[in-house]
Amino acid sequence: MISGITILPTLPLVISGEDIWVVVLLAFIAALEIAVVIGFRYVIDGSKLMVKALYVINSGTYDIGNIVEITPTRTILSSPAASLDRIAISFINSRTPLVISPVDKDAFILALTAINPDIRVKS
Repeated sequence: MISGITILPTLPLVISGEDIWVVVLLAFIAALEIAVVIGFRYVIDGSKLMVKALYVINSGTYDIGNIVEITPTRTILSSPAASLDRIAISFINSRTPLVISPVDKDAFILALTAINPDIRVKS
């Protein structure tokens, strides 16, 4: 929807052939918007949780053994999450949780707790 709002006003410019640089700039902005929405992946590899973003080369790797708690959240704070239906993952010796939005939260949490059964899961 956001990309549509960005792209639709440029249609008259595309049809007229004028201001092509404005169209190119707005297309670039729309591509970034789409990358933010579809560009997050969360990969469990052995005992590591990797957060990958389409537009960031090295997004982050976390030790699943250091996870102490998982809590549902709807925070609007900036995080590698495309949805507001999120989970906050708290780690040992970290004041700031990792906030993510996996597609299937229940299966994701089950996979994490299978690796580290000491994780507290709040509902």
